[in-house]
Amino acid sequence: MDKANAANRAWAGAIRAVLVLTAVAGGVWLYLERGRIREHFEAKERAEVYGIVWNTSLNTARRQAAESGREILLVHLDLQRKSHPHAAGLLALRVLDTEEFRRESGNYVLLLAARTPREPARIRRNREEISRIYNLGERDSGTLLLIDAAGKQLRRIPYQGEPAGELLRRLSEPEEGSSGNTVNQGGEKP
Repeated sequence: MDKANAANRAWAGAIRAVLVLTAVAGGVWLYLERGRIREHFEAKERAEVYGIVWNTSLNTARRQAAESGREILLVHLDLQRKSHPHAAGLLALRVLDTEEFRRESGNYVLLLAARTPREPARIRRNREEISRIYNLGERDSGTLLLIDAAGKQLRRIPYQGEPAGELLRRLSEPEEGSSGNTVNQGGEKP
């Protein structure tokens, strides 16, 4: 009986040692591969539209903006809207799908909040969060927002049918009556 108990204790100790070594090895691997793991999960927060990779998560866009020192350009589109899809459709065709916009898009961290017929649940939740934070409703489809890395809305620019160059110029110009300071805080409408 003594030999059997000693053998059982030895096996239990060996199993515990293997489990501890496995946990330590897994922890070291996670630590060493954390950048690649984060990149893998962030890839699920992105979508390629109009030949451009867009963020669909506000948190990911804010982190990228903080790291790069760029502003976030949020484009709000409702492509399911049947009553007045005009602004969103024109923005998509006349601006987002142009070479000029693709060139200038590198100056911003791009964030897309687009309601589409077959959007995945994760992207829908992200879009709904963005719409709630920045008070974007159906009537705001086709609106662009400039946001700083802290998430504060700097400018709200409704699309008015102009070509890409003119809209990009409007984005880069300070708002009338503004000295370049923050115009809107949080998600308030002007």
